[in-house]
Amino acid sequence: MSDSRPLLRPRVLLWLPLLLAAVCWGVPAAGAALRVEARGVEPFVLEAAITENSTAWYDAEGWLRQFPGEVTWDAGSGRLSYRDGGSWVVLAAHEPYVLRNGLPLPDALPVRRGEGGLLVSEAFLRRTGPVLLGRDLRLVAAADRERRRVVVDAGHGGESGSRGDAGGGTVLEKDVVLELALTTAEELRRSGFAVHLTRSGDHSIAAEKRAAVANYWGAELFVSFHAAGQERPQARGFEVFVAPAPDPSLAADRWQAGQAGQAAASRRWAAALRATLGSALVTFDRGVVEIPSPLLEAVACPAALVEVGTLAWPGDAEALTTPQGRKRIAAAVVAAAEQYFSAPSE
Repeated sequence: MSDSRPLLRPRVLLWLPLLLAAVCWGVPAAGAALRVEARGVEPFVLEAAITENSTAWYDAEGWLRQFPGEVTWDAGSGRLSYRDGGSWVVLAAHEPYVLRNGLPLPDALPVRRGEGGLLVSEAFLRRTGPVLLGRDLRLVAAADRERRRVVVDAGHGGESGSRGDAGGGTVLEKDVVLELALTTAEELRRSGFAVHLTRSGDHSIAAEKRAAVANYWGAELFVSFHAAGQERPQARGFEVFVAPAPDPSLAADRWQAGQAGQAAASRRWAAALRATLGSALVTFDRGVVEIPSPLLEAVACPAALVEVGTLAWPGDAEALTTPQGRKRIAAAVVAAAEQYFSAPSE
């Protein structure tokens, strides 16, 4: 998170982010969640990204990351690679859709390009998936009426964000928080939450579009991850931000209307995050702070932004750049979500 925090609140109508989301992401898939079971892998729930003409499409990278192996997305070539031991697979949104060990996979079903990645259909998962992975898969419809929806936002992307070198080499905020968001999404799903990411690759997304994702998917909680860097070396530790209570003198259709009626709930969500992160991280607790934020103000559910640490401090950098550290943070977010939903509302 850079040191320049927005002080002006743009007067953007709430319908604009919703329209942007509808144009860019298609229609959300109602009831299209799949529970995936495979030998040697914990069962997980895969959320449909969009539906078109009654066909549900799923994020291919999110699916592959549930299995042992290395997943790499190359935005330039539009290729998604998966390597497990001596076997490697490449997916692309054109024929041949799947290469396995350098050879076209016979009868592979189509892959298509989506927002920030590749999408595969349920038929692909059922028919092509087992051959691609070399393992049996069992897919069943996942009942989601009682599942809570959480949207996880990885800040920045593209060319923006902070940087630091406390870990022995230059690391970028946009990369660190993306890995953290992916880990957190995985842990939330394993705990039974329905999860959506605002981005799953390295691309810039405007604040109104990030908020639109949360609003369009009917999020019940929203969390955005950021990290400080060399620009703010004194910002050691974690800090949780919430939007100020909307000015009651403003018209209801202004930008701040997203948080109208949510100020107290956002505070409860921030307090839960502060408590669980404080237990999980050996670093300073800088508390909960109000900050004018175009992103938070446009989200129509309890929303918080977490600056998880600074990449300029070795202890913080280790927690943010190692799988073990990211797991601890992700587990803390899961605990905070469970705590929030289990507590009686005020």
